Amino acid sequence: MKYGSGIIDYREIIDRYEINNNRITVYYLNGSVREYNYTKEKEEELLNLMLKIAIKRNNSINIERLESELKTYRFTLALTTIITIINLTSRMNGSCKNKEFMTISIFALLILAGIISVVIKTKKDEINELKKYRIYLQNKKEIDEYNTALSINSIDQYTYKEIKQIEKKLVLNNKKDFI
Repeated sequence: MKYGSGIIDYREIIDRYEINNNRITVYYLNGSVREYNYTKEKEEELLNLMLKIAIKRNNSINIERLESELKTYRFTLALTTIITIINLTSRMNGSCKNKEFMTISIFALLILAGIISVVIKTKKDEINELKKYRIYLQNKKEIDEYNTALSINSIDQYTYKEIKQIEKKLVLNNKKDFI
């Protein structure tokens, strides 16, 4: 889990855990690390906690609202790009009276476009992670039956596209079961 939500403390969010030499190393989203002696019960406890947090986050975040924000950022980037091109054209063809101001405004718009691009990328990554977890949570039972490699602990190793492919395979398998 790479993104939290406003209602969950980052100190509580487990990014992942690893098992080595009868030790469980737990990595938290805030960067802290804890080690425990390995027991099957401790691993189950961690998996259940990770699942509980994923469900809590899934229920508290509106993906559709985030997608709407993403559209707004994309529109803003497009508008900024158009204004930059208009200013650049005015600067180049000499129709602008104050060339220094126009040059500064072009650089400012380019910087703004860069910042907006970073925000778009970050927001898109967050949305894809949330969708990935939503698919996993909605299909957990089937995933546990058909795919032993994918778990709440390993989901971050998969891309959104790979999770969508697993979901398609599950849908196809379920249709075959009913035929």
